[in-house]
Amino acid sequence: MSDIASLRAAFAQAVGVFSVQPTAGYPGTPADFSVGDEVALGVAVAEAATAAGVQHLVYASVGGAERDSGIRRWQSKWQIEQRIAELGIPATILRPVRFMENQFHPELGIRDGVLTDVFQPQVPVQLIASTDIGAFAALAFAHPDEYVGQALELAGDELTMPQIVQAITAATGQPVAYHAIARDALGGADPDALAGYIFANEREGWRADIAALRSVYPALLTFETWLSARYPARTDRDSRPTAERSGTSESRA
Repeated sequence: MSDIASLRAAFAQAVGVFSVQPTAGYPGTPADFSVGDEVALGVAVAEAATAAGVQHLVYASVGGAERDSGIRRWQSKWQIEQRIAELGIPATILRPVRFMENQFHPELGIRDGVLTDVFQPQVPVQLIASTDIGAFAALAFAHPDEYVGQALELAGDELTMPQIVQAITAATGQPVAYHAIARDALGGADPDALAGYIFANEREGWRADIAALRSVYPALLTFETWLSARYPARTDRDSRPTAERSGTSESRA
């Protein structure tokens, strides 16, 4: 994405472009990759698509990017969003929340039977399956009249972290506990960690309208259905009591 000539060649006959960049500090991203590098790549894609006359750009940002979170890795995506708006290219912005896959990532998820994060136990956490991001990108490309000019925060479920580990335990048959990181433990850490704590626990956090999203895409995965596909041998095990499932954002929206 830093090779402008290759972008121009790729976009020469393209009707639509889906754009997503690496995120600084995340597994799989080079150690010397910065938020500025991310902005440069995202802007390069948007500018090349505009120059090529692409009819529809779909950009994968992050939930909360527009809400001044103070999280540098999200502010970079907001800068890209702003440049897309300045260019005037017909665009749809997708803002996914926490990936369901993150719970199982070897560097981000469960370690030695414990899932650790900044979310306090009572705080609702929205989740999205990565495949559903692709589903909404496909909807946007298939129905540009409905999606051009739209920014959609994407989630398929909302659970507390204790409910998440309960669901994982039921689906896998392996006990998983949750450990919440205290605010005062983040003082000397990456500033994004403290900003993330504040966003999740002291502000409103993610705000995807799950019921509205499911009304246009009924196959939108809950965490339970996502787990069932991952662990089909245990689909007879219900990962959440009915009373707990009825408390998701889908029922409250």
